[in-house]
Amino acid sequence: MRNLPRHQGKILVVDDEATIRRILQTRLEMIGYDVVQAADGESALLVFEQETPDLIVLDVMMPLRRNASPYPTLRTFRMLPSVIILVP
Repeated sequence: MRNLPRHQGKILVVDDEATIRRILQTRLEMIGYDVVQAADGESALLVFEQETPDLIVLDVMMPLRRNASPYPTLRTFRMLPSVIILVP
């Protein structure tokens, strides 16, 4: 049996395209990360509060509320992890 990578941390993948979320989740899990997903900014904020990820991969073009990005709201959290913003 192949050696599976050990737990590397938890990553929140936020994108409104399900295919992108699935691809990122598959690749990140292959190298040992736990992955949680959100399809929009509102659910990203809820998942962030519940799961406390170590890293957020965020689609910068995805709206949160009224065409606003979730990033400014996420920055208000005290224990914000690193955020990678994907630009199309």
